[in-house]
Amino acid sequence: MTGREPTAGSTRGAPVNCPRCGRLAPTLVRGQCPQCLREEHDQLRRVQAFLVEHGPATAEEIAAQVGVPVERVLRWMREGRLVATAEPMRCRRCGRPVRMGVLCAVCRVELAAAIRQLEDALRSEPPPLPRPKRRRVRREPFPNRFDLW
Repeated sequence: MTGREPTAGSTRGAPVNCPRCGRLAPTLVRGQCPQCLREEHDQLRRVQAFLVEHGPATAEEIAAQVGVPVERVLRWMREGRLVATAEPMRCRRCGRPVRMGVLCAVCRVELAAAIRQLEDALRSEPPPLPRPKRRRVRREPFPNRFDLW
């Protein structure tokens, strides 16, 4: 090996097309090519600057004023990258107001407790018994049933 060939454990693969713009990129970050990612960061900075200047606003108002799709503004709010709206988002589980993410604080605590309880239950169960090996039966091919000779 000369050091230039990719090894079996390397993560470098063939270039892929960006699903957003179609450009060929060596890798995708957050599902986008580097140029689309840069463009999205610039849009996020413009939205944050708008919120600093104008105060809280709804996702629709932000999208109309800054020129960013509403879906992207809502995604940033769910991800916690953007926090400042006039009307809060709602918890997916109980409907309480949420400032960031998709669950309210109460539901997050309940979810974490349920996960811990499930992990404890899984740890306390005995490991499953190994399954017996199945015998392989070699079958002869079926004879031609409709031979007339």
